[in-house]
Parts: sequence; C-alpha cells; structure tokens
Amino acid sequence: MGDWVNVTSSNISCVKYDEDNNVLTVRFNSGAEYEYYDVYSDDYYNLISAPSCGSFLNHNIKGKYRYEKIY
Repeated sequence: MGDWVNVTSSNISCVKYDEDNNVLTVRFNSGAEYEYYDVYSDDYYNLISAPSCGSFLNHNIKGKYRYEKIY
C-alpha cells in the first residue's frame, strides 16, 4: 500500500494509492475516507499534480470508479 501524500485542497487532506490493487484512498478534511477501486495509475498521478485536486476528483474519479466509504 502506498504512503499518504498531502495535497493542497480546500476539501481533500491527503491521498494514497495502492498500485498492486489499483485502490485510491482519499481522506477529506472532514476526516471521512473513501476508497475508489480499479483506478488507473494515470488518474492517480494526474490527481496529485492537478492545480485543483478537488475539481479533478469530481470530474475524473467520482462517477467513473466504484467506491466505498471506509471511515
């Protein structure tokens, strides 16, 4: 499992990516955590380098991948 990566966002605290299982975990500033499944590595790398991580998540991750709230 990957390490947490802090991101600059008004909504997202940090993210991590498990390349072996293609699982993206997003921790929001509220403390909630979600796992997104079968996420392409390109989407992860584009997320952490996006000018707005929240916008990237909303437009390119949510609605595209299965997810589950884990915390």
